Amino acid sequence: GGGIGGLTFALALGDCKSLQVDLYEAAPRLAEKGAGITLWERGWQIMKRLGVQADMDGLLQSPRNDTEALTFEFRKGDQEPGESFYQLFLKGGPINYHRAELQSVLLKHISPACRFHLSRRLSSYSEREDGVHLKFEDGTTATCDILVAADGIKSVARGNMMEDQAKAADAQGDDASPYLQCIQPFFSGSVAYRGLVRSSILREWMPDHRTLTTPTQYWGKNKHLIVYPISQGRFVNVVAFCSDPKTEGTVYDKPWTRVAEKDELLKQYETWETEVKVLLKCLDDPTMWAIHALKPLRSYVSSRVVLIGDAAHAMTPHQGAGASQAIEDAYILAALVNNPRCTIASVPDVLRIYDSIRQPFGNRVQAASRHQGQCYELNGPGFAHILPGDKSVTSEALRILLQDLIKGWNWQWSCSAETDKEQALSKLCEIDLRRAG
Repeated sequence: GGGIGGLTFALALGDCKSLQVDLYEAAPRLAEKGAGITLWERGWQIMKRLGVQADMDGLLQSPRNDTEALTFEFRKGDQEPGESFYQLFLKGGPINYHRAELQSVLLKHISPACRFHLSRRLSSYSEREDGVHLKFEDGTTATCDILVAADGIKSVARGNMMEDQAKAADAQGDDASPYLQCIQPFFSGSVAYRGLVRSSILREWMPDHRTLTTPTQYWGKNKHLIVYPISQGRFVNVVAFCSDPKTEGTVYDKPWTRVAEKDELLKQYETWETEVKVLLKCLDDPTMWAIHALKPLRSYVSSRVVLIGDAAHAMTPHQGAGASQAIEDAYILAALVNNPRCTIASVPDVLRIYDSIRQPFGNRVQAASRHQGQCYELNGPGFAHILPGDKSVTSEALRILLQDLIKGWNWQWSCSAETDKEQALSKLCEIDLRRAG
């Protein structure tokens, strides 16, 4: 896959002469869908270590630094007037990009030795003694020593892996359902209207609109918005969520993405405060995305196949962690694969080490993201009785709720993935020493 996870993995492998890297992408060209993407300190430090900081700085209004800055303003917006209840200040804060811009930076720095194969969609694979045999929908085949599956939430590789693991469990008389239920994503109960607002247009409607300069989260019952400026301030990225908690886990039998009518979106937010309605009136060509996620996988690996990114732990976007988790997967896996102790014979051990580090972490973030989204929409513990536009909800109660959420969110900026990478390499060294003994 040629998304953020696959490209980061190819980049992190560098110019390693002992590896032949082939990147297969189903699309006829590499082009990211979607709009804004957020990186926090943890993900940003990986980008620095991969040597792309200067180009990524060039995409920002000003180079990132460690000065404490307003990260998000939180506001209850499903009432008139709305009410701000918290401002989160962090050193550096989140970094917001357009997905296509980030992809361009990654592509620029990938080794020219990496071979790209476009219009090649995987249909199945099989693991044999001589490696992993790949079949593509166009009838072509390939073999590899390690298959790194970064093929997204609808991952063919994950389906293949889960079916194989279910068969193995069944053969041993174990329950196969934990594997089978992870093949297909489930509907989260939420849809997101996404798009970009031209800052010049928004400024004409409301010159002092806070989102022109301030990343803002608007909370309300069963709805919330994440809004922030991108592309050096030329655009404001908007993601407007609408949820029906009763539908979580059901089958979404309509297209997952479609073009949305602006009036459809405005009707969803017709009772919200004026600045939200003005923002949405300025939205260019909104699209609607049905938000899906995965049930937590017991493992991200088999003998010579490894899942990364959404293929492993597709999650709701409420911690802004999906891209950063794909980047962490890629970074730690590349460090292991690049290590001289990784040989064809040791690949299964290497992938088990990766799994021991990334599976618990990825699944934990996946669960925390779901919980955070529920709280944003006033469906968390103690708020289930709240009605839309309920002005009885105090700012103090919302601050207490948010401060509790931050405790489960601060991993994004308070610790480093470097610790996990070093732990993985240490485990690899221990295996090597045991073999030598």
